[in-house]
Amino acid sequence: GLTYQWPDATGAPNAIDTKGQAVLLSGTGGWLGFIGSGTSGPHQGIGTIVYTDGSTQQYGLGFSDWWDNDNVSQGSSRLGSYAYINSHDGKVNQKVSLFTTKVQLAAGKTVKAVILPTSGEAGTPQGHVFAMAIGGTPQTPAPRPEGPTGHITGQGDKCVDLAAGPAAGVQAVLATCDDDTSQQWTLGTDKTLWNQGKCLSTAQGGTTNGTD
Repeated sequence: GLTYQWPDATGAPNAIDTKGQAVLLSGTGGWLGFIGSGTSGPHQGIGTIVYTDGSTQQYGLGFSDWWDNDNVSQGSSRLGSYAYINSHDGKVNQKVSLFTTKVQLAAGKTVKAVILPTSGEAGTPQGHVFAMAIGGTPQTPAPRPEGPTGHITGQGDKCVDLAAGPAAGVQAVLATCDDDTSQQWTLGTDKTLWNQGKCLSTAQGGTTNGTD
């Protein structure tokens, strides 16, 4: 599992705004975990993990708005909901939520730093990270795809796309075809389909009609 250290918020900010900055975080394990939330709407972005050997790994990070206590961004889960906010003006009776998500790390490598996604201008959805942790058992790496790469077209000449950043649990959707990386699928030697290090699969491995 993952063990987080909650920030000491006494007289200081208790979260990092995601502005594309690098956070020095060292460790080995199977997973990199985040606790965070969005403001001004759900926030989604793509960051980079930097390993000590100089290699990098992109990851998707998505959090729902902390005032949204009903919806959860794909690839994350709700950590908890809280009845009020302690602001610099005192107690605010507004229920809010925090969310958690994790990213599988490359086996046998040590993390050196984590580059956070970038948020937009003020008034657009912003991402906030309260804590990060590395831990868990390293996973056996799946065989990497070596086949051709390109679009997968579906009904109405739409292309298979990712609904959000490349995180575990993010849905595949049909969208207008473009040159985005999220629409570039690689065929593996075992006939699997890959996009940015993630393998396309059905929900819970289902095989019945109507399975997502």
